Amino acid sequence: MEQTELWNELIRKFNQWIKFEKNEFLPNTEYFSPDSITYLTEQDILKWAYKTRDELLAQRIDHVISLKNRAIDLMNYADKTLFPITDGLIKLCSNLVHEFRKESDAITKIIEYFETEPGYRSEKKLKDAYTMLMESEESIRRFIALFGEVFKQFKGKGYYLGNLEIDIL
Repeated sequence: MEQTELWNELIRKFNQWIKFEKNEFLPNTEYFSPDSITYLTEQDILKWAYKTRDELLAQRIDHVISLKNRAIDLMNYADKTLFPITDGLIKLCSNLVHEFRKESDAITKIIEYFETEPGYRSEKKLKDAYTMLMESEESIRRFIALFGEVFKQFKGKGYYLGNLEIDIL
């Protein structure tokens, strides 16, 4: 694959992931607060938690690993002046995957809580799990915002960003 094809593939993978974030994952964050589950049954909470952890977070991880792999390909075949930028993109993807796994751990704690201690929603363990979940999601949002900076650097090297799914101004 030539450098232009690798670049286009990287942009395509990024756009797929951002569309997934906007259209599928973001609406699911409605229950990332213990206050938001007040009127849900425990069965509904568990259904949400399993879907979030086992399906949506797994897809998030897959999207970012795929993006990271394209960045590795680009780094291996592109002009060596791109190394610092592609290396930064690879590290950013690795940090995101780490945060996704922390989020998965937090949701696992929520699942365990509701499966072992039904009927108790004000327990410290539950609040701690939700705090971990919210902090992780905030960190993820900050990492996602950093992609704009990375793509600005690519633009500065002459790469075309016309169909990018985020604003980098």
